[in-house]
Parts: sequence; structure tokens; C-alpha cells
Amino acid sequence: MKNKMVNDLSYEQQHLILGNALGLENEKSFKSFGERGKNNYQFLFSKFKQMIENDQKGQLVDKPKQILVTQSLQHTI
Repeated sequence: MKNKMVNDLSYEQQHLILGNALGLENEKSFKSFGERGKNNYQFLFSKFKQMIENDQKGQLVDKPKQILVTQSLQHTI
């Protein structure tokens, strides 16, 4: 169910959420509470998890800690 909510976001919504998280967009449009906030954070955490899983060089998180961090993100999602 949680992944379905993330997958239901349009490309534009995904772009907006990532842009806001990186400080590239107008933060007033980013919702951090309620159902929309929940969906925004689930999307962000799922993207962070994917980035860490794809990080073969350990640039984002030290290699020995990657499994623990991705498990933590999965529990958060």
C-alpha cells in the first residue's frame, strides 16, 4: 500500500518534492503535515533508500552502514 502511494505521484509531483527537499523549489508548496505531507515524506525516504542501495562506492553512506540505513528507511516508509 505504501509503495502504491509513492507510485501514484505524477512526474511533476515527484520533481516538486525532490526540488523542495534539495532547496531548489519554493518551499511554500511543500506540505510536511497531513496526508499530503505523509505521501511527500514516503516518496522522499523511498528515493533516499534507492539512492543508497545504488551507491556502489559508499559515497552517501559508508558501505558497512548501508544495510542498517536502508532498513531504517524501509521501516520509516
